[in-house]
Amino acid sequence: MDQLSESVFRVNFEKEHPFTMPEIRMALLALRGFTNKQIADKLRVTTDCIYKRRRHAADKVGVETFEGALGWMVGNGVIVGE
Repeated sequence: MDQLSESVFRVNFEKEHPFTMPEIRMALLALRGFTNKQIADKLRVTTDCIYKRRRHAADKVGVETFEGALGWMVGNGVIVGE
């Protein structure tokens, strides 16, 4: 297991942000190293739904990729590592 997947992440509910809870759940799983297929299985949605949520999350904060949205979430304190 790599260092990232061993990290614990949590949501900082005191921070305002534009994301829905499904987008936050998806982000937490992605940060733990889950694939899109694994995330879809855990959230009981299709992989197509995951791709759409990824795009929507990136659009909300004006970045090109979901990885950029993850960076925004962590950089702005919405998701914090412990």
